[in-house]
Amino acid sequence: SIYALTHIFQKNSERSMFPRSELPQSKRCTPTKPKRPLHFHFGIALTPLCENMCDGKAIRPGDVLTAKDGTTVEVDNTDAEGRLILADALLYAQELIKSNASGGEIIDVATLTGAVDIALGGGCMGAWSGSDEMWSRLERAGRASGERAWRLPLFSTYGKMVKGTYSDLRNVGYGAGGGRRGSAGASTGASFLKQFVSQDHWAHLDIASLSKMSGNDVPWGHASTLEAPSVRMLVEYARSQRQNNNN
Repeated sequence: SIYALTHIFQKNSERSMFPRSELPQSKRCTPTKPKRPLHFHFGIALTPLCENMCDGKAIRPGDVLTAKDGTTVEVDNTDAEGRLILADALLYAQELIKSNASGGEIIDVATLTGAVDIALGGGCMGAWSGSDEMWSRLERAGRASGERAWRLPLFSTYGKMVKGTYSDLRNVGYGAGGGRRGSAGASTGASFLKQFVSQDHWAHLDIASLSKMSGNDVPWGHASTLEAPSVRMLVEYARSQRQNNNN
């Protein structure tokens, strides 16, 4: 499974993501003072990767893992391995944002659950966000780019469904009162990730459902573009953010 995590943030003209001394000589330049304050937009993509394969050191049902922040997670389903590494990537992204005085936003993209296909079919991707305002901007970017998304809930009920018995969390959700495993799987998957995000400006896109779409289902009408769902939306999102902040 491949998961892309992007966070977009602003830095003013007097700051640089990389110390000048770390840049190659050919890339260095002498900064000039702008006539008016400038805003630069940087997107950092973090791509945690793992393989779900048999091995003597592979995870097993019942294993308890410790995340980057010390949260313990019981492995109840070894096929839900992607969210385990995505959790650490979210924590790392927040560390990067905290080191940036201008703050930032996080958008994670994952083929996280089969349940989102059950919920939405191939018509659109599932979306979750802790910020109404951020979701509004994402939805506009989706409409402009032709990549449809539908917001699904992050109710506290779903967060309770991923609480662990012998650990802080478990990597799949159970129904209320310990009921059937897999209930509301798309939202419990998103709620699992939310446990590792402390900021409101975060959005999760589950693109697993888009594998069912054909070229006739999308405005640009070319099925090969579906190999990279959400990219058009994210590019449009970054473009509109830059435009708004330069106005």
